[in-house]
Amino acid sequence: IVRLDQVLPVVRSVPEFWIDFKFFTPAFAEKVFAEIAAAGIGEDRVIVGTWSKPALAHVRTHHPRALRVAHTNIREKDGRWTTNSGDRKAYETPEALADGILARCRKDGIQGLNLPTGSTGSCAATPDWMLRKFKDAGLFVSVWFVYDPATGRRYRPTVADAFVMRDVSATGKE
Repeated sequence: IVRLDQVLPVVRSVPEFWIDFKFFTPAFAEKVFAEIAAAGIGEDRVIVGTWSKPALAHVRTHHPRALRVAHTNIREKDGRWTTNSGDRKAYETPEALADGILARCRKDGIQGLNLPTGSTGSCAATPDWMLRKFKDAGLFVSVWFVYDPATGRRYRPTVADAFVMRDVSATGKE
């Protein structure tokens, strides 16, 4: 595992870099942002991705120049669509689901979405039209997980700004 203090000198030369808060506390977030600032890196170069609504709210209030990206799942069961990034209700259509996600983004000041490719089997693949809808609404769009070049080629031409990849040595997937 690479520590943040080891990574910051490397990312100093890249335009943006992703911090993923898996386990959020305000104190931990402040420690991370203090280290970033001490390394001379501006908040406007930080993308914060997380499943945590409290983390997104904290970053919005305390670090508004950082880009806030909500990890998002999409599930279809019995003809109804659900997501963690809406209002937790089931939607009749994928179009209604997309509208619910956009409404939450506007309400909570979320600037981007990290959406599933369907590679894990626990979530549906995000349709291309939905990715375009989110991008046309001005959101940063990333997709998770990209395990192989074919998946990358599928999502790159649509609108994906970034890919989230899992260490394939840990998963056994190629």
